Amino acid sequence: MQIFQHQSTGSHNAVLALVASTLSFAALLVHAEVPVADAQTAAEIVTDATIDFSHGDHHIYEYYAAGGVSRAGDGVGERRVVGRWKVRPDGTVCFLHDDPNQSGCVFVRVSGNQIEFHRIDGVVEGPFTLERGNPHGL
Repeated sequence: MQIFQHQSTGSHNAVLALVASTLSFAALLVHAEVPVADAQTAAEIVTDATIDFSHGDHHIYEYYAAGGVSRAGDGVGERRVVGRWKVRPDGTVCFLHDDPNQSGCVFVRVSGNQIEFHRIDGVVEGPFTLERGNPHGL
């Protein structure tokens, strides 16, 4: 079915090509900004991984074990915190700790060994260092 019928000229084709390439570039930009939304991928990223939340001399690591248990500490045996984590069907990773300020659901975005938490309110936390396994013995 043809909705519009008109005589195409070289300048019209150039304009259409420019619009199409601009829209394609814009779509790539939007896609590049979309955090991981696939639940299976998010689970693979977080399961058996440690996130390094360290800032300067203040070290804090959190390990996400298979089965949904998370353990946090400074890597030398002090300040252990235990929580829970899970991935919801929409791909958000949810954390539950005793401290409500440390609880909530986020989308994750990974680039190399860097992970960001994209909160539902639009705030981005990170990047933080993502390590496989439990290198700090949590």
